Amino acid sequence: MSRPTTRTEQIRFNRLVRHFVHRFVDHELVAAGGELHQVFVTAFGLLGGFGFTLTLILFLRHTFLPDKMTAAVRNAIVTSDQTTLLLLVMAGTGFFVVLGWDALFTDRRDAFILGSLPIPTRTIFEAKLYAILLFFFLLVSAMQICSAILLPAVMFQQSVLRGIVVQAAVLTSSAAFVFFGAMALQGLLLLVLSYARFRQISAVLQICTLLASFGVVFLTPGLKAAVSGTVNWTHWLPAYWFLALWQTLMNQPPLLESGLGVRAVWSTVGAATVAFVAFACGYRRAMRKAVEGQEEAPAGPGPVQHALRKLLNATLLRDQRESAVFWFTWRTISRHRGHRLLLAVYLGLGLSWVLTEASNMIASGFAARTLRPSPVTCTIPLDLAFFLLAGLRVLFTLPVEVRANWMFRLTVGEQTPAVEGGTRKFLIFAGILPLGLLSLPAYVQAWGWENALIHTWFYLVETILLLEILMRQFHKIPFTCSWLPGKANLKVRLGAYFILFGFSSSMAGVLESNVLLHHSWRSAIVFSGILLALLGWFRWRRHQAAEEPWAITYEEQPDLAVRGLNLVR
Repeated sequence: MSRPTTRTEQIRFNRLVRHFVHRFVDHELVAAGGELHQVFVTAFGLLGGFGFTLTLILFLRHTFLPDKMTAAVRNAIVTSDQTTLLLLVMAGTGFFVVLGWDALFTDRRDAFILGSLPIPTRTIFEAKLYAILLFFFLLVSAMQICSAILLPAVMFQQSVLRGIVVQAAVLTSSAAFVFFGAMALQGLLLLVLSYARFRQISAVLQICTLLASFGVVFLTPGLKAAVSGTVNWTHWLPAYWFLALWQTLMNQPPLLESGLGVRAVWSTVGAATVAFVAFACGYRRAMRKAVEGQEEAPAGPGPVQHALRKLLNATLLRDQRESAVFWFTWRTISRHRGHRLLLAVYLGLGLSWVLTEASNMIASGFAARTLRPSPVTCTIPLDLAFFLLAGLRVLFTLPVEVRANWMFRLTVGEQTPAVEGGTRKFLIFAGILPLGLLSLPAYVQAWGWENALIHTWFYLVETILLLEILMRQFHKIPFTCSWLPGKANLKVRLGAYFILFGFSSSMAGVLESNVLLHHSWRSAIVFSGILLALLGWFRWRRHQAAEEPWAITYEEQPDLAVRGLNLVR
């Protein structure tokens, strides 16, 4: 890679690198306000904070291990912690690769803007490659700097320096396998596909990579289960390849085949080689495809969607304003790639939450004799519905094209309840009902018709109550209001929602499981009465607020630093 020779070229090169690195984390999930330093502080602060917390927990765990513990037990604990570190580093790398998916190669926006400037393509190529390597270095450093310095002092007390070097090398290799593997896959697709077809397949791969990043943490079996099963999962799960490499380099008692460590090395080298070759061979072609290629127009509604639309418009969406908001929301989510990705993030979190709590239920194969009503099994659809509704609620605040909201400004008028009704009905029919209907056959098979119907009734009341809480003071049409990052403080608000919902969901699961286990109609009526009373109170508060004058919000206003007291004589 040639370096710039003049100061002007150096400044131009540095600005290109800053721009390309910024593109990796310039996303609604982490961007605090679009400014470079704020974006990086938020993004890598989250990684560093999580890494420090995990390191502190593991450090204290090893510090207070009893001295009389046998070497075999101590080695088993060290192996478990090594596996945890590998899984989290690989999952974190995959998550940030998904966020910067479009930034790995030049997208249409950069191709149009940079292609029109008097900058050589070679300079853009070198700046892009430098930015990729810089972002990978920052990503890996933020994830493991604390653990690489502190943990070897308690995990490998006989060879601390060697432990630091080996841990840093193995964790970096595992992150490189994920990062450059995704980059290689994108590069190969760009070489063989048209730009429009690449965008379609790339969107699917992006969501699959996101779900795999969550799944690698929560669905990877323990070492004992992975080796003792009918299928030796250590041959198929990359985390165990790098675990074998780690143990081999540290001369730990062998718990895995030594050949798996060699496989980890060759897989990392192969992924990086393919990524750089595809990047070097296809970068210029990728820029040309991005400029010359055309996005395929979204397909019209199929016969099933057309029939469903006619049915809903004739029965539940008779108000034209409700129908307009409902179908506008449907089409926006189905056509906007960024919003689908954000929704997949929340669904991935929900699936991870559920699968972690219900791992023993999944292992039982949904057998009716082993699936008794329990707090975990009773709240599976409720937990998924919470993450889905919370994700949609956040998406509704992110605009797609603010300047196009003039159509709603002219047509909505004063019929604001109809607008809110369309939004709420969309959440019910797109989020609440599908989960309830899809889970009903499984509960019928496990518990019988009576308990399954009672459970579905509780689920519907609880999720509608949850909908009332999440949609309080939401006086907007989805995707049409300007967004001020940081005003709502979503990180704090959603964190409080998650904690409150976790407690409420556990309590609801305990009460519902007691009702179903004892077949007590009296308890079922009391529990239903409590839920309906809460739902009625929230609806009454909403109707009381509707009587006060207010209007649909289209322009979010920042909080004033100085407020007038309106003191007049």
